[in-house]
Amino acid sequence: MKQSLLKKVGTIIILYLLTLLSHESVAQSLTIKGKIKDETGQALPGVTVLVKGTTNGATTDTEGNYTLNIPNGSGTLVVSFIGFTTKEVPINNQTTINVNLAPDAKALGEVVVLAYGQQKKETVTGSVATIQTKELVQSPVSNLTNALGGRLPGLITTQRSGEPGVDASTFYIRGVHSLNNSTPIIMVDGVERSMDYLDPNDVESISILKDAAATAVLGMRGANGAVIVTTKRGKIGKPQVSFRAAGGLQEGTRSPRYLGSYDYARLRNEALINDGA
Repeated sequence: MKQSLLKKVGTIIILYLLTLLSHESVAQSLTIKGKIKDETGQALPGVTVLVKGTTNGATTDTEGNYTLNIPNGSGTLVVSFIGFTTKEVPINNQTTINVNLAPDAKALGEVVVLAYGQQKKETVTGSVATIQTKELVQSPVSNLTNALGGRLPGLITTQRSGEPGVDASTFYIRGVHSLNNSTPIIMVDGVERSMDYLDPNDVESISILKDAAATAVLGMRGANGAVIVTTKRGKIGKPQVSFRAAGGLQEGTRSPRYLGSYDYARLRNEALINDGA
């Protein structure tokens, strides 16, 4: 009788503890909802909402709304979008967090290199995309052309060989099946030439000109777009020495299995017989 009573009491205690744990886990989890707008109140689709220091995040829909589940009510939300200043908002157990993003004045003030001149990004009316040297050097590639894949919107790169020295990528701006299947013109510091052997550390920026307004100054040569490369220039100040080294290994994904001499001779004889030899 005594043992039965102890067993019942133990069972009740265990169930009580499990109930407390379940309540605690429910209390710790939190669902956050909200809307992201610009300064004028316009909803922003495609905005990234991320919990700082984690990979837990969400993206706003076409109406600027997002829903994010987090394990607890602490932490900070990082809201970022191209062309706008990144904003950090403390969660503080809030279930609704609406954020207004301000335009990034610094990004609009950046200088964009065109075919024969420069303009501020905010005054450019043509379709232009630009990448700076700090992004180029992040890719450990021996050929500069292979560092542009997936980094510039509208630029298609095709690498047809992995052999060292002939592993350059081919560029297409208006699709692979463009007029005459032609590649864009490439200009380095205003001179038409190849960029295959340029050191990524020597490049200041690379711009691609995608539409007729941006390539008008090039005439017919810009019919398939243009890739404009600007190399670094000397600056006033103390001399600086930098060193960067990278190493890598290339190998085939899968090596083919070859026939032995006996099997090859047998199949060869069979083929000759089938051909009537």
